[in-house]
Amino acid sequence: MRRLLVLLAFVFVLPATASARRSDSHAYRYEQVWSAALRLLRVDYGFPIRDRDEDVGFVLFDYVGTGRAVPGSLEVVRTRQNDQDVVRVTLNIPAMPAYVERMILDKLQRKLREEFGEPLAPPPPREEADSDDDEEAESETERESETSDRDEPEDTRLRRLLGSDLPSPLPPRRPPCASLRSVSFGPPAARGLRPLRTPPMHALGK
Repeated sequence: MRRLLVLLAFVFVLPATASARRSDSHAYRYEQVWSAALRLLRVDYGFPIRDRDEDVGFVLFDYVGTGRAVPGSLEVVRTRQNDQDVVRVTLNIPAMPAYVERMILDKLQRKLREEFGEPLAPPPPREEADSDDDEEAESETERESETSDRDEPEDTRLRRLLGSDLPSPLPPRRPPCASLRSVSFGPPAARGLRPLRTPPMHALGK
């Protein structure tokens, strides 16, 4: 709590030129940016560190470059930019020209690349991700449809494709032997038929 009050007091007592502070965003992990920024100020430049707090994300230091020490501050904050988690570094040295802040931030960027490699790649645009999901869903639907067509009977598939234009299938035919069993080959009289009368032979000779 004491450190936070010190930081707030330091910010409020800065002159009006503090509004010219410089900021950069880095696609690295917070711990990487914090350690690189602290080593840059304390080791590379040799600036005295007056106070620091990694959890809150601030460093108070003295900029020594013209024979006298002037106060400076550095803030490290987690944020999001273009749907990506980034770390924003804000440097403020009110008594110095703006190019001094720009020079230090540029050196921090180079230091991050030298020590941790290339920054994290941004995520793909949301439209492309949605398009890939749609194509995946369409491919899955097509595969399911092909599987269903293979398992479906031929006549059912044709009726589904052609609608009502395809006639209904005929009922199964009875085997011919079943109708033959019901036919009787007995005498005509037994079957209720009148026998044919044949004329006598002498009538045929006339």
